[in-house]
Amino acid sequence: MLLLLFIQALYAEPYRIYGLYQAVDLGLERPQKDYYISMGTRHGLSQGSTLEVIRHTASFDAVYQKFFTELSFPIAHLKVIHADTDTAIARLDHMLDGPNINPKAIMAGDSVRLLQLPQPAKMPETPQDPQHIVQDAPSPHLLPASATHTFEAAHVPETALMKTQ
Repeated sequence: MLLLLFIQALYAEPYRIYGLYQAVDLGLERPQKDYYISMGTRHGLSQGSTLEVIRHTASFDAVYQKFFTELSFPIAHLKVIHADTDTAIARLDHMLDGPNINPKAIMAGDSVRLLQLPQPAKMPETPQDPQHIVQDAPSPHLLPASATHTFEAAHVPETALMKTQ
């Protein structure tokens, strides 16, 4: 069973950028590109996640005039702005220094991998001292009359009182 899982992981298709969209530049400000990713919330993504873009390129042996190997290296980081079940939309966070690539841009077909999940929002600190909570509670005599209830036997139907005796 473990061997089967290992083989599936080995031949699993990597997550890729499958599309790009950029609004028309009207000269007011340069529009950002949206990158469409084949990875979504089902794969652990959420809004604010950081993705690493990986370029795969062939290495050519100039001496023997043949393909040598495929190289893979990170070229950029993206921030997820929207995530659905199986897809996400991300925008460029920054390009990375690395080997010269042509074009020096993210392209459809580049692989992506999850680099960092967004940091959870910090919850406000709650006091640990139970006496602090009691001291901050309003005293009962400061509450409005409508907030205090007294129950008298007169409000309970007599048939209910008989059943309890």
